[in-house]
Amino acid sequence: MSSILENTQQLCSLFSGLTIPPEELIDSVIAMWIIINLPERFKTTMERQEGNSNEQPNQALGASRKTNKNQQYPKKEENDYPRCSPGWHNPLTKHNESGCNFLKPDKNRNKPIKSLAVSSTRMPSNQIILDSGATTSMFNNPALFIDLTKKHQRVELADGSTILATGFGNVQVKLPHCFLQLKNCLLVKSLAYNLVSLRSIMKPRYKITTLNDNYFNLTDDNDELILSGTYQAGNFEVIYDNPKALASSAEIKKNTLILHQAAGHPSSETMTKMYPKLNLTNLQCSVCSACKITKSPFKGTFPIPQRKLHFVHADVFGTIDQPSNSGYRYCLRVVDGFSRFVWTTFLKAKSDVITLLPKVLLHIQNQANLKIANFMSDNGTEFKNSTLNTFYENHGITHLTTAPYSPEQNPLAERGNRTTITKAQCLLKHSGLQLSYWAEATRTATYLENLTPKKSLQLSTPFQK
Repeated sequence: MSSILENTQQLCSLFSGLTIPPEELIDSVIAMWIIINLPERFKTTMERQEGNSNEQPNQALGASRKTNKNQQYPKKEENDYPRCSPGWHNPLTKHNESGCNFLKPDKNRNKPIKSLAVSSTRMPSNQIILDSGATTSMFNNPALFIDLTKKHQRVELADGSTILATGFGNVQVKLPHCFLQLKNCLLVKSLAYNLVSLRSIMKPRYKITTLNDNYFNLTDDNDELILSGTYQAGNFEVIYDNPKALASSAEIKKNTLILHQAAGHPSSETMTKMYPKLNLTNLQCSVCSACKITKSPFKGTFPIPQRKLHFVHADVFGTIDQPSNSGYRYCLRVVDGFSRFVWTTFLKAKSDVITLLPKVLLHIQNQANLKIANFMSDNGTEFKNSTLNTFYENHGITHLTTAPYSPEQNPLAERGNRTTITKAQCLLKHSGLQLSYWAEATRTATYLENLTPKKSLQLSTPFQK
């Protein structure tokens, strides 16, 4: 505050000694006084502004001098040197006649492209190019995919540009000598060419050899041909069959597998009867391979039934380690020996057979409007007890039991359990559901089993019988 007061007093004393009226100089004097008494930190800014103002004329002068220099000394053109012209080679040039581009007008058209990415001026091609720099194979044709999952993601190319991939999956390309299968490929419809990652198909002992500078072969260490193609414009183009034919084949194979899964994974013979027009030669179901591995079956014999409910077979399978969502751990399976029709009921304990079996047998009799003549089971106490013996006698049912450790005497029950269980396992594995849904899967398997043709019924279904 004291410094401001001192400056004001000095300013007033200065005004008192002036001969010029103060009102004419007041603005300029005050401005000068303020600038002189500015703090140190403002002086650098002032000096920089003064320097910039001084440089501007110098820069303008330099530009003027440069312009004048160009005007006085114009830039000379490059010295003339021997050149070729279209269709004619100048022997004075440094290159020889075989390497003259003017004698090969089509050579420039086939220069290697820097990026095989999007080309808005051309339609996507079916050509397959081996790309040594690609980490993932990319295809523009959905028909080449065996399975395709929709997923959008950005892919960066070697030139720094990005393209949009709309899906990924496994690709199978039919080559003249074999099928080329590639996993985790991307679908990029905007690609001008199909790109196959060379590192995805190359193995340590594979090698590429060129033939006549126009063709190449990819062979293994035994010189067996893996794939072949043409070498054009610096690109390895693979020779393969028409993708449309392969697409239709893959689509048919996919539809056949879907029908097989929907029918409950029946055997090939059963599928042939259900769908006569389908070609099941190459049908392979990984679920069936995982769930239907069993030991060699035993041979069982039993009297041939003469009518429905002539022989009714029953068995209980369990304990299931994982209880169902409703708490069931056992399954009672009943089958008619004549029609092979199956009924399944679920139990929380084996002792529940005493109360549930009479209800099931009466329900079966009411459905068929017939009486059960013979009931076949093992010697387990769940089937052989005083309560059920009384039920058998009251309804005129003959209870037949197997000898101990002789399951072959009741083949329909023992083998039938395996059929229902494996079918339910296939349904669970294919659907991806938890094991707690085993009861629902078993009920669905029973339904499909009654609609599936059986060899023992001359390929008729239990439902038709």
